[in-house]
Amino acid sequence: MNKKKMFLLSMIFIALFLVVSVKSSTSYIDKVISNIDSNGCLTIMYDEKDTIEFNYNNKKSDIHALEEEPYTFKIKNTCRNKVSYTLRIESLKGSTIPEENIKIEYNKGNIEVLNTKYTSNPIIEDSKGAFLLETGELGAGETQSKTVRVWLSYSARTALRDMKYIGKITIS
Repeated sequence: MNKKKMFLLSMIFIALFLVVSVKSSTSYIDKVISNIDSNGCLTIMYDEKDTIEFNYNNKKSDIHALEEEPYTFKIKNTCRNKVSYTLRIESLKGSTIPEENIKIEYNKGNIEVLNTKYTSNPIIEDSKGAFLLETGELGAGETQSKTVRVWLSYSARTALRDMKYIGKITIS
């Protein structure tokens, strides 16, 4: 009888362990899948979340903004031939801070005001506007890492206090 109890308890423990393991694995897979956007041969993989969001509290001087950790992502060509790409930041519906108050630093380049960047055709249906980050080419199977910092200009008016910015990096 004692051996049967031990065997039964062991089986229950193993079953619980498997259930917990499978559940945590699917949670990780769901997080990874939600951080990937694909467009034909091009894939963009976000290190954190797929949107850039902030409000008036993200008001910073340029010096302080450059000390912050950047938003990082990777772009990948999943095809067997070289492809051209366009990388942009799109302001999404629900974003209320005007782009002339938003500063951006892309791939350790110059600091620019978002609305001074070239506009681009958005690929997100409810996008308010798209701004070109770069165009380029990726070789077959090639992956590149990118960084961007986006913040509210320190000179932004207090009238923006209740507003927010929502943006997303897109590729085509």
